[in-house]
Amino acid sequence: MEFTHLKAEILPGKKNLFASSCDSTPLSEKERQLFHTVMVKLLYLSRRARPNIITAVVFLCTRVQGPTEEDRVKLRHLLGYLLKTRKIVLILKPTQSFKVTVYIDASFAIHNDGKSHTGIVIFVSGVTVYCASKKQKCVGKSPTEAELVALSDNLGFVELFHEFISFIMNSKVGIPLIYQDNTSVISMVSSGGGITRTKHMRSRMFLVLESLRNKE
Repeated sequence: MEFTHLKAEILPGKKNLFASSCDSTPLSEKERQLFHTVMVKLLYLSRRARPNIITAVVFLCTRVQGPTEEDRVKLRHLLGYLLKTRKIVLILKPTQSFKVTVYIDASFAIHNDGKSHTGIVIFVSGVTVYCASKKQKCVGKSPTEAELVALSDNLGFVELFHEFISFIMNSKVGIPLIYQDNTSVISMVSSGGGITRTKHMRSRMFLVLESLRNKE
C-alpha cells in the first residue's frame, strides 16, 4: 500500500466517509498492518494537535481489523488533506475570562447499522481543550432522539470537567454553557415538553432537565 503521490485535498473526508461497501476488496495482511500503523499515528496526532481530523480518524480506526481498498482510498484522502494543510498550527490563546463553553451535535443514522454519530468540543476561555467524535451506542428513531442521546451522554462529563476547572483554579467558575441546535431537544430539556417514545428517552430528557434546574 503506497502513500506516495498524494493529491492535496481541502477536506478530511468525503460525504461517503461512513459508508462501507461489502464488495470492496480486503487488503493483504502486510497492507493491513501498515494501515493499522498509520491510523495509530493519526489518532495521536488528532488528539494532540489536529482535532479537525478526528471524525475521519475515529471512523477509520474502526476499520483497522479488516480494512478494504475503499478504506485505503479514504485514508489516502485524509493524508492528502494533511498534505494540503501541513502548515496549519494549533494556537492556544485565551480570549476571555475563565468560562466553560461546550458544543454538542449529532449526525442522525449516518452509520450502516442505523446508529448516529456524536461530536463534542469543549472550550475554556475560548481555547479548544477537548474534542471527541464517536459512534452512538444505541439506535435513535429520529434526529431529535439522536441529539438527545448526544447531549445526555456527555452531560456528566461536562459537569466533571467544570468541577475540575474550578478545582485547579481554586475559585468558582461560571455555569457551563452548552450549545444545542435542535429546537425540539431544547424545548424538551428546558420545560419537559415533547413526546418521548420510551422510558429510556424520557429518563434522558429528565436527566438534562434536572441538571438545568439545579444550575449545573
